[in-house]
Amino acid sequence: MSENSLPTPVPHRRRLGPRCVRAAAMACLASMLALAVVVAAPGLTGHLTVSAQAADDVVDRVSVSVTNLTPTAVTDSDTVAVTVVVKNGTSEPLDGARLTFSIVRYKISTPSILENWFSGAEALVAPTFLDEVEVTKPLEPGESRSYTLSAPASDLRLLPYADAAGPRGVIVSLTDTARGSEIASAKTFLLWYPSTQVEPVRVSILVPITGPAPTPADPQAWANALTPAVSADGRLDAILEATGAHRNVTWVVDPALVGSATSAGPAPARWAQNLLTAAIGREVFAVNPYDPNVGALAKAGVTPFLMQNRAPTPPAMTGWRRDLTLPATAGVDHVTLMAAVAQDRPYVVVRQGLEAVQPLVGEAPATAIVPTSSGPATALIPDQELSLLLSDPPPLDMGSTFEARQLLLTRLAIIAQANSADPAHVLLATPRDWEPGADTGTLLGQIGNVPFINVLPLSGLLGTPVRDTPRSPLVPTDIGGNEVLSAATLTDARDEHVAVAKFSAIVSDPAVLTAKFEDLMAAATSTAWVADPAGQREALRAAHGAGSAILSGLSVVPGSTVNLISDRGDLPVTIRNDLDQSVTIGVDLVPNDRRLAVKEPATLTIPAQSAATANVSATAIGTGNVLVRVEVLASDGSVIAAPSSFEVRVRADWETVGTAAVGALLLVALTLGIIRTIRRGKKSTRMDPVAPEPHESPESPEDHA
Repeated sequence: MSENSLPTPVPHRRRLGPRCVRAAAMACLASMLALAVVVAAPGLTGHLTVSAQAADDVVDRVSVSVTNLTPTAVTDSDTVAVTVVVKNGTSEPLDGARLTFSIVRYKISTPSILENWFSGAEALVAPTFLDEVEVTKPLEPGESRSYTLSAPASDLRLLPYADAAGPRGVIVSLTDTARGSEIASAKTFLLWYPSTQVEPVRVSILVPITGPAPTPADPQAWANALTPAVSADGRLDAILEATGAHRNVTWVVDPALVGSATSAGPAPARWAQNLLTAAIGREVFAVNPYDPNVGALAKAGVTPFLMQNRAPTPPAMTGWRRDLTLPATAGVDHVTLMAAVAQDRPYVVVRQGLEAVQPLVGEAPATAIVPTSSGPATALIPDQELSLLLSDPPPLDMGSTFEARQLLLTRLAIIAQANSADPAHVLLATPRDWEPGADTGTLLGQIGNVPFINVLPLSGLLGTPVRDTPRSPLVPTDIGGNEVLSAATLTDARDEHVAVAKFSAIVSDPAVLTAKFEDLMAAATSTAWVADPAGQREALRAAHGAGSAILSGLSVVPGSTVNLISDRGDLPVTIRNDLDQSVTIGVDLVPNDRRLAVKEPATLTIPAQSAATANVSATAIGTGNVLVRVEVLASDGSVIAAPSSFEVRVRADWETVGTAAVGALLLVALTLGIIRTIRRGKKSTRMDPVAPEPHESPESPEDHA
């Protein structure tokens, strides 16, 4: 057996589960198989419990915790230094003790050996002593003290070849000087890499930058929620601080969050500018605005109207990719995958399900092709154990993040050496609510600087061939008991969206008309509302109100009864436009009786915030009272205003009867006029008879003489 390699134990043990990994990191990397088991020599018990529920302080115990080991990757010319903290949790002073630093020289080459190393089940040879230090000053009850032990790399007695590279176990023990018994101990790893001629494991790190819950209907409330998140010590500011300098870390960003931050006040605007600056030259994926809950929408079958990229893209975000889906839940079913592919987002992060069926010495491929009715989806499968070590380090008061870092690096070293011929590609993904620790940036820097890890943007994973690996089934999407985003609620929202979309065709700029409604509806389905159902209900009400305001923007002005006394004529209808844009509509009348017919609608253009009257041509076929329904139509013929009606008194024969009557009256009047005129004319021209004068004989001239 080589001095630099331990044999794989005969009994196969399962891989470290996420719960075990987290417990190991939180309890100084102690036993990972038996919960609440303490591994220590007789006497005072060491700080090696694996219970994830351990108290902040170790009571009645002396604990040893490793807080640092340098360098991260040790070469044959280095000096190894390990820093430990000894804490006295007993009620008596600790005196007469010694710390010893030792190494187990055989390589930890498989996950099972790693697990057995923690549990103490691995039959290891005696460790090689490297250094010791005396606890010369008594350690009082409750007191902690830091010590550093070191040794030149030559004392490790490890072979200086590439084949010998890999992790080695390190033990720091606290013993009673007088009795020689162990008081407490801690285990960690030393990463031996004397040569740079190693095939590194490829690692992609995916970090979401989303939340808090958006309220575009109340920009001030959103600004109030954003400010603490982006200010110093806030969650979003911590993400930017930890990852901003590491350009190979891939971000998944909500563009609406960045857009809102630019106008939410000094601190949010500064954070947004810093993010946009750090995004230059980095691979960034944009979720749909407001980060909608894809799983809930897919289960309700309403994804098309909320998952589309409708919002304009600011110039600073034009280079961001838009082909990735980040579901809110760990489990993702075929319906969600199908919806993602249909929205041209075929790369889907799947945190639960699709595990490799057969145990692998190294690591299962981080991608899998899943056929759907919309086309193939590419599942991106993060390593849950390693993602947990990156994103959820133990609290500092329970042992430093160094322990999680060393375990993460050791696991990656094992994967690298197990896949030397075909380098693996591991995906690490943090959760949406990730709050990086103070040392996260340092950890990311160390991950990127060790010779056995090559950190690549996510596209480096997407561009590799997908290996055909037998996997477990998908886990159904579980949105919990979220009644707010029930299928009925989302179906109603979809129907309202369809109605608003049809309505918007009547204006010259539909996008401006519907922008507020679509923003509010998308925001109401945001993943960030998962923890606040009451707030989500209010957001849905705000979206519904905006939709109702649009759909009620046109109204028919009630009119009085109209009389139609001819066989055809125009019926006036007045329409009120309360929108901020002019509209072009059709106005149609639908009689409830065949005695009145309307051939075609009238076209009407109404300026913004005003009213106009349409004259609709109608034909009367009989006599009677007819109820007419007014329909305001979009260009596709759909009705876009609330129903209204008025009555028309149809008297089609009145015109004929009236004309005859008037004609008769005129004839009578004319006749009477003529007669009267004739009569008057005769009276004025007749002469009274003239009687002849009596006849007299003419006088003779003589009579006059």
